[in-house]
Amino acid sequence: MPLLGAGCASLNGLLYVFGGVTTGEVFINVAHVYNPSAAAGSRWSGIPSMNTARGYLAGVPVNGKIYAVGGRDGVISNTNIVEAYDPADNTWHMVNHMQTARAAPGAYSIGKYLFVCGGGWSNYFKTCEVYDTNAGYSGVWKTVPAVMLQGRRTFAYANIGPVLYAIAGYNGSFLNTAERWSYEMYLPMLRK
Repeated sequence: MPLLGAGCASLNGLLYVFGGVTTGEVFINVAHVYNPSAAAGSRWSGIPSMNTARGYLAGVPVNGKIYAVGGRDGVISNTNIVEAYDPADNTWHMVNHMQTARAAPGAYSIGKYLFVCGGGWSNYFKTCEVYDTNAGYSGVWKTVPAVMLQGRRTFAYANIGPVLYAIAGYNGSFLNTAERWSYEMYLPMLRK
């Protein structure tokens, strides 16, 4: 099916794709897994759908689970919804909501921590927040004491260790800038 704005993350050699927007601006909750080791023609298979249909969400693996973070649900511009897919029980679990509703954010994995930065459909956030995944699904999101240089959404994101990257995106106009920053100095404070 034609699709844009889906979440995507890899874990244990498998690629997970979830949510997104189909033609006609239909927001979906469908999820699939791609196994590159399976026989041709059988590499894609369905997994249970997310609890909430949404697109323009971030995906990231943290602590053995796939997290689907923020996005748009087709009714409101930004959502603070977070879900975690656990391959061990083949179920999407609702996680406590983020402090800030974020459409098209960046999501990063540093050890057991899930960092979420930027996003915002009409207002482009510079802020970041963090979740300790060892708290299970009912932990508390905390504000990170650092901000991005430019608010942005729908940007490319990745991290190498504690260094987070935000590349291009949109904040009222298309961006050709990139930035990087490190939370390494903040991690000891977050562990307390």
